[in-house]
Amino acid sequence: MAFSLFMAVSKTKITNYAGMTQSMGAVFSICYENDRVIMDFGSGFNPEISNYIKKDDNWIKDKLDLGLLPKIDYLYPEEYINGYDLKPYKPEVYNTAIFVSHLHLDHMSNIGAVHWDVPVYMSENARKLEYTLEEIGQGVDSINREYSVFENMQYVEVGKIKVLPIMNSPYSYNMYGFLIETPDCFIGYTADLSLCNEKPDMVLQEMEIFKERKLDLLYCDNCNFTDSVMQKLYGTLDPLEIPVDERIPEGMLSFDQHYDKISRYYLEAPGLVVFNHYQREMLDAYKILQWAQTSHRKAVFEPDAAYLIWKFYNKDVDVYLNDNVDDIPWFSAMKSHCRIITREDILKEPERYYLHISYRNIDELFRLKVHNGTYIHAEGDPFSSREIAIMKDKVHATGYQFRNYDDENYFQHGYPNMIRYFVDQIDPKVVIGYHGFYPERIPAKNGINLVPELYKVYHFENDRMVKEES
Repeated sequence: MAFSLFMAVSKTKITNYAGMTQSMGAVFSICYENDRVIMDFGSGFNPEISNYIKKDDNWIKDKLDLGLLPKIDYLYPEEYINGYDLKPYKPEVYNTAIFVSHLHLDHMSNIGAVHWDVPVYMSENARKLEYTLEEIGQGVDSINREYSVFENMQYVEVGKIKVLPIMNSPYSYNMYGFLIETPDCFIGYTADLSLCNEKPDMVLQEMEIFKERKLDLLYCDNCNFTDSVMQKLYGTLDPLEIPVDERIPEGMLSFDQHYDKISRYYLEAPGLVVFNHYQREMLDAYKILQWAQTSHRKAVFEPDAAYLIWKFYNKDVDVYLNDNVDDIPWFSAMKSHCRIITREDILKEPERYYLHISYRNIDELFRLKVHNGTYIHAEGDPFSSREIAIMKDKVHATGYQFRNYDDENYFQHGYPNMIRYFVDQIDPKVVIGYHGFYPERIPAKNGINLVPELYKVYHFENDRMVKEES
């Protein structure tokens, strides 16, 4: 059992590798003696450098060179880091496990690089989706390793460290926060946090668990503590002037209100609706299928997106063929479970369809010129501002009306006043803000705010986190 009050110096060692003063990315480790857990294993997405060039088929070194992979000793296979200043995986040095909160790439893009004997835990839904993504060439880079499964509210023991996964969204791949217990420390990790998102009651349950444990340390999402958000919502940059309130700020939207607004883009469109969705977000695909049924239309997907839906939801699906995929094994497996829709079918009765056209196939719009067409960018690729500008130009050139899921009155991550409420209720001894540019802006009610240095080891000493000397 962990102690709320420390003797003098804890044996628990904490090191941060990504996510501090960054808008994306999350990696930190918790060690007790030779037991080690690593929470999330992603990197900030930068479209300008993420499409790296493989050299000698060793993409692990490429990622290390580009700063996309954390330099952590005793984690990677020796044959992939030969000649690099890193110590290879040795089970006698560290008993390690990695835990993935959800399937966003900034939380798990590097899991495939980890030595195959190190367990990487995620939800069953996340594992199912990741395996399918890898099957069609859209998963994470991988050395063909496998992934393990945790269960909601069931401890996973890694030697003397216990990890409790706490589900805070039941949809799609599921989302989790974690309670990590060592013999002398309680640590909470929110991962992405929002009290206005899919299931706020589940987030409040997570909060109560953290509160009951009297956390020594809370890692808390601070994505929206930016200058623009704080000025827009509160007229101040002083976090102490932000109200401590679990309610959604006036004029802002909840998850349900946001998707009610989006549904009208589909349901009220007079002609062909073309959409481009983030294929990892299976909830978006599911909603589009629901809206299609409501409006008596057919939702038609490109082959790879259709395959994900077929495997994930075990649901037959309509497929739009504009490339030859007959000889691809995964498509052959789905072929008897799908209905083929052609360009001629769409042009004959465009008002009967919701049609998926990914950004890589955006030029297909020039072959689908219709009256009263609507193009909906439902997040995902493209990510860079340059490519988004190209996308908009092509949409307008083909005569389609452009719509976007982005909304200045809706934030997927938590509104700052709600984050303050969450943190104040838990009242940890130390709070570390991650996933945002201003981690120092999360006030600690009776404790302290810490912005740790990357790759520096910290321990608790008299209720404070102290950086160890190198």
